[in-house]
Amino acid sequence: MRWGVCIVTLVGVPRGTSMPVSWFNQVFSDSDGVASYFQQMSGGRQSITWQVFGPIDLLTPSEKQALDMKGAEAVVEGLRTKATAQKIPVTQFDRFIWILDEGISTSGTTPSDSLVGAIDFTPQLAAHEMTHAFGVGPHADRYTATGPQEYADPFCVMGRGNTARSFANPRLTLLSANYTHDTTGPGICAPYLYVAKWLDYQKNVEQLETSAMDQNAGGAIITLNANQGAPGPGRTERIALTIGTLPTQANGQSQYWIEYRHPSAFDRGVDRPVSTTTPDLPPEGALVLHDVRFDAARNSLHSYLISWVGANGGSVLDLPASGYQLRVTSTDTTGRRVFLALEHKFTSFPLQARVSALARLQNHLDLFTVGNDDAVYSTWWDGASNSGRWDHGWFRISDPNFADGFTVSQRSVISAIARHPNHLDLFVIGKDDVVYSTWWDGTWDHGWFRIGDANFSDGFTVNQSSTISVVSRFPEHLDLFVVGKNDAIYSTWWDGASDGGKWDHGWFSISDPNFPDGFTINQGSAITAISRRSDHLDLFVIGKNDAIYSTWWDGASDGGKWDHGWFSISDPNFPDSFTVSQSSTISVVSRFPEHMDLFVVGKNDAIYSTWWDGASDGGKWDHGWFSISDPNFPDGFTVNQGTVVSAIARFPEHLDLFVVGKDGAIYSTWWDANADGGRWSHGWFRIADPNFPDNFTVNQHMTISVVSRFQGHLDLFVVGKDGYVYSTWWDANTDGGRWSHGWFRV
Repeated sequence: MRWGVCIVTLVGVPRGTSMPVSWFNQVFSDSDGVASYFQQMSGGRQSITWQVFGPIDLLTPSEKQALDMKGAEAVVEGLRTKATAQKIPVTQFDRFIWILDEGISTSGTTPSDSLVGAIDFTPQLAAHEMTHAFGVGPHADRYTATGPQEYADPFCVMGRGNTARSFANPRLTLLSANYTHDTTGPGICAPYLYVAKWLDYQKNVEQLETSAMDQNAGGAIITLNANQGAPGPGRTERIALTIGTLPTQANGQSQYWIEYRHPSAFDRGVDRPVSTTTPDLPPEGALVLHDVRFDAARNSLHSYLISWVGANGGSVLDLPASGYQLRVTSTDTTGRRVFLALEHKFTSFPLQARVSALARLQNHLDLFTVGNDDAVYSTWWDGASNSGRWDHGWFRISDPNFADGFTVSQRSVISAIARHPNHLDLFVIGKDDVVYSTWWDGTWDHGWFRIGDANFSDGFTVNQSSTISVVSRFPEHLDLFVVGKNDAIYSTWWDGASDGGKWDHGWFSISDPNFPDGFTINQGSAITAISRRSDHLDLFVIGKNDAIYSTWWDGASDGGKWDHGWFSISDPNFPDSFTVSQSSTISVVSRFPEHMDLFVVGKNDAIYSTWWDGASDGGKWDHGWFSISDPNFPDGFTVNQGTVVSAIARFPEHLDLFVVGKDGAIYSTWWDANADGGRWSHGWFRIADPNFPDNFTVNQHMTISVVSRFQGHLDLFVVGKDGYVYSTWWDANTDGGRWSHGWFRV
């Protein structure tokens, strides 16, 4: 496009500025000048040629005043007429910029040609007005708490110069000038690159329909290149993500546009507010959100800035009124790319939620829980990712084949297991009482499937209070256990080498003919299952008579049948032979193949334990139940009924326990075969945090999830009183092996 640039003075009125003609030429010719700007913004589609005229007297003050009364278009026509009379070849140019050097600030306007005040003239103002000439009618506005604010998008040259995140071009600095004339940039926001017909919507925009957001949440990573102008013709890099349908006058819809702005080229100032040298954004730049609507008055799309966040890993960009957010998973600053994950918006979890945690690898953790919207959520941590920060966000594990994307009751427990380092299996009870599963092997896109049994009239269902216990005896095998609606204990199994790896072995009861009812337990009772070795399983439950029962299976015994019956683990030293409340859960740890330790809350609120050893007393359960107490507490240390004792063995000769105390605090104790003669004599200590007014407490009946990624390390997870997941950690080689790292929100 050919542009004439005319410096206009008024007859008898001295110039208000002192810029020479050569400076105006440089505004266009400089490597950061206007011609280069539009070459880059248009992806090479728009070339600018220009010629500077003047300074020249074209109007008298009274003529200018009379034209001003008629409007900007009348001023343009008057200037064209006067310039033609002065032998300026007006018709040889597509457009003119008339620079009015009349000593007052008039900013700029573009009714056809552009009118700008010389006092205000900068490369930025020239680019702003010329962008209007390229078909962008609206300005870059912003939604604020008080409503739309005109020109207030600092990331687009179509905003106002005094707010835009621009930079000063030192080659255009005029030391003798009374005004700043070197302001340059920023670039043009992606929606207006599209309006200018430079951005190929099909090739350069990642498009996501609103109806597909749930399907894409927690799925593939979205890659955006920095918007530093439209990619050249035929190029396929994406510089914008849109959510929703392109707005038209007919559909009246709005659409989200998300772009990545990197502080380089004409955007080199986007990491800081105008007129400051102090960045308020990270060196990675910004992720910017626009709301784009159809402006009927201008017959054009109109962009409104909504918000922006730093583009550093872990940053979250909220997508208002959508229930979703975008998380920056990482940034490639060399390639000027950002990698995004679409997630369901996370607020907090139900106060009764339980966090399932596991470590697939020594430096990796996966968490699972149920959200306030009844969806299944997960997040992860990796020591080699994002500097070991918990900043990957909570994402939904959904299934588009379900009308609600797959939801469960808020009290449901997600049973998770890693059969090998690169595989995860999840199990949960659906709202229809069916047992469901899904799996991960690089992606969570396998959907939730039913583990049923056609031999049951209802295909096999269980009550909502049930929890699925899962064990992997070896990498290609899984065993499940659950309480059926008839109170019997059921199991099924999967084997990668059996029946083509299908879940088709049916559900069978693990009964005992020595009980009149074949052995049943109450609804809501937990089945604790453990595999001490690859061909052996042990189960533990609380019977309807409050006694603790166990049974076992061994691949080398009785033809691999479940026919050993249920026996009680009792203690004659108790008047009732030792019973517990129905709300209790039995925790079991196998420190080595021929040893098991059990933990449970007794009816007197004390914590009890017993143990079995294949090499002791002929492998009988006859060591009795003993309390793990602490004389430093007036009651010897007790907890409320329903409290789960979380137990873990970091190595064969060591145990760690964690519980929620009656005061809501989290307590721990430990046992070591080589300390204090192998006695439970170390007392219960609090894992507190002085940064919380109450030193960190949780609600009663919260379960503490504990993981030992390696021998000298522990990670704890629990839902706090505010519904957020909190964690802390202990490392034998950090801070002298103290619990001093505090509780932080995941």
